[in-house]
Amino acid sequence: MKYSTNFDNSTINLEYLSGPVPFRLTNDYFFRALTQTKENALKGLISATMHMPRGDIKTVTIMNPIELGSNIADKEFILDVKVCMNNNVTIDMEMQVLNYNDWPDRSIQYIGRNFDTLEHGDEYTESPEIVHIGILDFELFPNRSRLLDCYMIMHTELGYAYNDKLKIYIMTLPKRDEAGEDDIKYHTDLWASFFKAQTWEEVQMLANKDSDIKEAAETAAVMWRYDPVKERIQARADYEARQRRIEYQLKQGAEERKRRAEAEKEAAEERKLRVEAQNSAAEQKKRADEESKRADEESKRADEESKRADEEAKRAADAEAEVAELKRLLSEYRK
Repeated sequence: MKYSTNFDNSTINLEYLSGPVPFRLTNDYFFRALTQTKENALKGLISATMHMPRGDIKTVTIMNPIELGSNIADKEFILDVKVCMNNNVTIDMEMQVLNYNDWPDRSIQYIGRNFDTLEHGDEYTESPEIVHIGILDFELFPNRSRLLDCYMIMHTELGYAYNDKLKIYIMTLPKRDEAGEDDIKYHTDLWASFFKAQTWEEVQMLANKDSDIKEAAETAAVMWRYDPVKERIQARADYEARQRRIEYQLKQGAEERKRRAEAEKEAAEERKLRVEAQNSAAEQKKRADEESKRADEESKRADEESKRADEEAKRAADAEAEVAELKRLLSEYRK
């Protein structure tokens, strides 16, 4: 199902355009409008994000269309695009610019929600094939993400698929310059470069290499001239800018809190060291006082010993004097 607009069949010559593209081509409203109105572009994008031959994609139908140009609140905007491909594969696509650190859980929620469609009495083998495609403007797994990654339920050691009806594809736009052989074959690199293009000259170069991208580029140019859609694109851009500012402020606040925590930790460590130094000094003083006390006691005992020795010597001298006196008296007596 598609909502028709008065720009559905409009075309524009890209050669007449130059300079900066007036909005980010990662804008999720533009992504919504493009996939909803341009079947060939949608087929080309699916081919690029699934490494699937373009000719194998026979039909695509939008299952959750929006009325383009209508006023939609930020919180009510449906981010994901649900597509039925070839009448037997459900594809959930989403463009995500900001990293909220929840993408793995979010993508699993999408495929789980779409997989649970069997009615009572249906055979389990009738479960649909569900694909989730995330086009991300950040690296989901830094230093491991490639331009296009595919995830399935796999045997953790032997690597074979447990079930091939659930797949998650991640196109990582910052990896557009690291395309592999299949990325080039299926124009994955061209689509990634298209979404990150900043000038009409870049867009024209990519459009000359891929007719589906050319349709997408012409659609972008026409949409910017269609005020209701242009306003929605701008509104989403403003919303994204606000979110970026909030994210920046939160990040700055987190960094400031981290700096304060580190400063407090350093101050606490400094206080701890100071207390330990004070305790050490007090302990050393205590030991010194005890040593001094022991030395005083030893000196006192030495003085007492010396006094006793003097007294003993005096008593011995007195005794010798008495003996001498007795000897003298005895001598006189004998005379």
